[in-house]
Amino acid sequence: MRQIVVHVSNGNAHLYGGQVISRVIAFNERFGLKANPANVFAELSFQMAVDNPHTLVQACLTEAGEVVGHAVTMVQDLYGYRTAMIYQLAIDDSARNSTREAMLQDGFNQISSFAEAAGCKAIRAWAQNKKLTEVFNRFGLKNKEFAFIEKEL
Repeated sequence: MRQIVVHVSNGNAHLYGGQVISRVIAFNERFGLKANPANVFAELSFQMAVDNPHTLVQACLTEAGEVVGHAVTMVQDLYGYRTAMIYQLAIDDSARNSTREAMLQDGFNQISSFAEAAGCKAIRAWAQNKKLTEVFNRFGLKNKEFAFIEKEL
């Protein structure tokens, strides 16, 4: 089964946007991220509809057009240091076949081009588990000493 990675934007959001948003909400719930689903829907719908140059939403598709993976990357400026932050990267078990690595490579090439065009100095990622950390390491992202901690208010 051949799979491709597409940039979900104004031109194709009606085809894939809803599926990607549903996946993002499910991802948030799975990892305990407390994003309000209505806010996720509003934010990502807007970003895709206006083709925001600082947001890259990707869908991994089968030949039949089924969404089997997604990624969300956004440009951030912090104290004059611009980075591309990969907030989510998820690929279904059904996509984990001989073309999975090619899908990851194609998707990361798109992220790299996106980051370079936006003038980013680095690409960063939230690695929610060891397997995802290993994927990011293969594409040149290095582990940094950092602990995400929070207090709910």
